[in-house]
Amino acid sequence: VVTGSNRFFVLGPSAARDIDPEYLQPALPSARAADGLVFRSADWEKLRATDQACYLLNIPGAAKLDRGTRAYLDQGERDGVPERATCRRRPMWYALPPVGTPAALLPYLCSRWPRMLLNEASVTHANALHSVQPRPGVNMTAVVTAFTSTASLLGCELIGRHYGKGVLKLEPAEVEDLLVPYPAAADGVQVAEHLQEIDGLWRKGRPEEAITSTDETLLRKAAGLGADTVSELRSCYEAERDRR
Repeated sequence: VVTGSNRFFVLGPSAARDIDPEYLQPALPSARAADGLVFRSADWEKLRATDQACYLLNIPGAAKLDRGTRAYLDQGERDGVPERATCRRRPMWYALPPVGTPAALLPYLCSRWPRMLLNEASVTHANALHSVQPRPGVNMTAVVTAFTSTASLLGCELIGRHYGKGVLKLEPAEVEDLLVPYPAAADGVQVAEHLQEIDGLWRKGRPEEAITSTDETLLRKAAGLGADTVSELRSCYEAERDRR
């Protein structure tokens, strides 16, 4: 959701202490706040315990406001938040459009390695992340796992927009054209176990190993690609990544 002011609408426990909890929705502020490939309730609790931004202020337009919530909105008005373009267009400047909890999250700005996050914590988000919802019958765990393959990462480099300092931007319309080697015939339990394995590697700062493991599991074993083909894909991906 585009808030108009993430600093105002995405807040931590201290800033939210006087706001009615009914209006606070657990949120992931950005990919930087997530260490791995799966965002779990324990990860969100860690953000909350360290007073990091982890709530989205989500007040219905017709809500009867308590004193604490009203005081926070009053401060926002003094800070000029209602005058921002996005807020000005709303009937009530602080009432966000409907906010959901996507199955997965995709950062729209990436540095070294793009990644998709499985949203096990069922959090919402602001516009630093894209919502990802599967079609009926699609295993989201398998999609997140396959996104970590060299084939998917190469696709990101080819469809994304390159900016300064090595930043890759992924727009929704472009991501819709991304081909992911979805392992339709793979065992669901095995895919879940593999995601747990590569999530652990990513959290330990070993993403290259996670990518290699996914290539071996999905591209070679499940898809039947030869070692030379996978190696060539990896070389193409690394060349495109290093070029930006």
